[in-house]
Amino acid sequence: MNTVEFIKEFSSRYDKHYEFDCDSDMGIVYFSYSIDHCCALERLHLEFDEDIFSIYRDFLYEDCDSAFRVIETIKEEKVFIESLRRIIGHEPEVQYDDGLGCPFVSNQIGFFGIPFSWNELNKTIEILVNAFRMTEKLSFYEIDIGNEEQLEIEEYRKQIMGKLKNASPFLCNKYLKDHPLGRACNCNSENVYISRFDIALTGVGLNNLQLLSHPLNKVCSFYSGFKYFITKVDDNRIIYDLKIVREVINAFSQVDEECDMEPMIKYSVDTKARLIISCGELWVAICRVEPEDSDRCFTYEKNRLKKMEKDFLAVAPHHFWGRSFDFTGLNEQQFESFCRDLLLSLGFINVQIRGNIRAADGGVDITADEEYCTLISSERRKWIFQCKHMKQQLSRKNISESRDLF
Repeated sequence: MNTVEFIKEFSSRYDKHYEFDCDSDMGIVYFSYSIDHCCALERLHLEFDEDIFSIYRDFLYEDCDSAFRVIETIKEEKVFIESLRRIIGHEPEVQYDDGLGCPFVSNQIGFFGIPFSWNELNKTIEILVNAFRMTEKLSFYEIDIGNEEQLEIEEYRKQIMGKLKNASPFLCNKYLKDHPLGRACNCNSENVYISRFDIALTGVGLNNLQLLSHPLNKVCSFYSGFKYFITKVDDNRIIYDLKIVREVINAFSQVDEECDMEPMIKYSVDTKARLIISCGELWVAICRVEPEDSDRCFTYEKNRLKKMEKDFLAVAPHHFWGRSFDFTGLNEQQFESFCRDLLLSLGFINVQIRGNIRAADGGVDITADEEYCTLISSERRKWIFQCKHMKQQLSRKNISESRDLF
């Protein structure tokens, strides 16, 4: 079977299960996605040559890569190797490509020189797909790496820390190890700093973050406002200074200026109510605004939002914000149901549709109760409603008839 025949047959067998591109002349398949497993297959390559095939994941290291990007690639490679090792029960094969004078090198992890059969190819692809899936659950910090690799990573972390310090002297004010907090938690790393005014910790290496912070492991909602960054965890609302958050994002962006860092940034809250902002190896833990100031912070954000809405409405075309509702398509029963839902949304209770909706005068259409507070207690007020669903304007007679309902 030649390469063109192989690619044609491969496409007919696998195009419903995988997303890929092909080079028929070279006999190469570039996988991108497993449809069956909803799993990305980044840089997974298949090469066919006569009756032999090789399939591997390619980890590329370019000369122009920043220290941040190199560490992320090293971590991905080590996690993939460990995932594949756990599946096949032994160390996977690694081949090295020096780029033949090009400004990059790559490590290829997978299976090489396998005698071809469709059955053997299918089994090998499944093994690698399962390895990709395992990487989503396996953390780099759960695996053992050699001392040489660890020293290499630490060297890159120092480079990243140097860039962070240049980008934000405010965040990287002094070593945490020289601060009472650092001595209390036995943090001796030179890759963790404390900010001015002791309101934030900044570091490189998630192992350092795990030493200093414990995640809350709860779903959080986040609001980035005009002056404050607000999180909601369960029924608790925690407020942070947005100026510090922006300082963090700006510092992160300068670590790798060619990479758009913002989509990679993750937010969480730890057990000490600190906001954790992380991006790969980078992280910052920010202290909250004092709780007694929360009403002032919410009032500020609400007033700014109202002013922004007013300013927007003053300049925006009507179709961007104006709404019109056509009730002509509703019959009498649907209109009364709509009125009932409106009353419920306004806070009325015990809302009930009453009477014969087809009566000439409609009678009492809806009854509802309203709860209100007095100086002494909470009381209820009974309301009755008549629903008028007509195109013409209400006449004086229509309005006067409503008095008889009392």
